[in-house]
Amino acid sequence: MTYKEKKELLNSFSGIESEIKELEGELEIIWSNATSSPVNTSGMPRGSGGVNKIENSVERIEKLVNLIERERDELESVKFKIMAAVRELPDITERRIIHLKYIGKVDGNYHRSLPLWKIANELGYSLDWVKRLHNRAINHLKF
Repeated sequence: MTYKEKKELLNSFSGIESEIKELEGELEIIWSNATSSPVNTSGMPRGSGGVNKIENSVERIEKLVNLIERERDELESVKFKIMAAVRELPDITERRIIHLKYIGKVDGNYHRSLPLWKIANELGYSLDWVKRLHNRAINHLKF
């Protein structure tokens, strides 16, 4: 696997996670719209149309939930690949840099990956040294 392919795999973790967040946001909006009922301020009787609205929303919610589940499965698969490869790195500092950069720290339900300058600050190294270790670690990764 080339350096570029390794970086693409590493970056796919945060990409999938972002997609899941977006889908969950969309799910929340659909759910909110489906469960809200408009107020009739005219005083005139009218048909509710509520059954169709709810049926359509349920279908959309079902599709989104299934898509989110598939994305979460893919996320776990990518995370497992990355974590297995990271565990095999001989240098603990390289392992830490790759983990912080691509898996990150848990922030709520999601991981928050760190830019290299923050990793350098956290580890007490210069940014240039962390960049060198980062590149070396990616070259050492075996997927």
